[in-house]
Amino acid sequence: MPELNPLYDKHYTCPVCDFEFVTKKVRSRFIQAVSLESDFYSDYKDENISPLLYHVNICYSCGYAFADEANRYFLPGTKELIMKRITQNWRGQTHYSKERSAKEAIEAYILAIFAGSIRKEKPIVMAGLYLRLAWMYRKQNNEQKEKECINYALKSYEDSYYQGDYKDAKLSLTRMLYLMGALYKELGNPNKAVFYFSKVIQLKDKVIEKRIIELARDQWMEMRQEIKIQRAKEKANKQSIEPPNNNKKLRINFQSKKAST
Repeated sequence: MPELNPLYDKHYTCPVCDFEFVTKKVRSRFIQAVSLESDFYSDYKDENISPLLYHVNICYSCGYAFADEANRYFLPGTKELIMKRITQNWRGQTHYSKERSAKEAIEAYILAIFAGSIRKEKPIVMAGLYLRLAWMYRKQNNEQKEKECINYALKSYEDSYYQGDYKDAKLSLTRMLYLMGALYKELGNPNKAVFYFSKVIQLKDKVIEKRIIELARDQWMEMRQEIKIQRAKEKANKQSIEPPNNNKKLRINFQSKKAST
C-alpha cells in the first residue's frame, strides 16, 4: 500500500475568471504543532508541510489570489479591475499549485493582499492575511517586515471590530479581542494591550471560551505590572536629570532704607 502523501489536491473554480484550478493543502492528520505563542503562531514539527504555506489559493489562469475566507461577493467593476491590474501582468505561473517554499508562500500572501485591496475585501479577511504573512516573516527572522505586517493586521482587526464584519467569520469576538491585545503586547504597547485584554475579561460571564479568558487575565496582569515598572523608571529618570534645588530662594527687600539724620 503506497504511503499517504501529507499534501492533497483541492479543486477550485476561480471566482474572477471561472477557470478550474488545483492547489495543494495539508492533510490535518499530518499537522503537528510543537509550540504555540500568545498570538496563536505555531512552529511545526515539519515546516515543509506547514498549513501556513498553503493558506492562499492562486488561480494560475488569471492570477487572482484569495483565502477560503474571502468574500464571494464582488462589488461591481472589481473583477474587471483585478483583470486590469493583475491578469494583464500575469504569466500563467503554475508553480504555486505545487509544493511551496517559504518564499513562494510569502509571494502568495502578498498577491492575496494586493488582490484584496483592489476588491476592498472585508477587514477581518485582510487581517488574517496580514497576520499570517507576519508569521511567515517571523519564521524568516525578518523582524522589521513582521512588525510592519502586525501593524497592518491590527489596523484591519480594529476596523473589523468597529464595523462588525467579524460576526460572519470563524474568529470569535473573544479570540479577536485577545489577539489584538497579544499583538499590541508584541509591538511594545502595554497600554493598548491592557485595553483589549480588559475587554476580553469583561466577557467572562457571556462566553464559553474560558481558556481565552484565563489567558487574557494572565496577560492583563503581566501588562499592568510592566506599565507600573515603566512608570517607575520614567519617574526615576526624570528625578535623575533634574538639578538639585537645595539653595534657598534669595529674598530681596524692596523697602527703601530711612535716610539717616
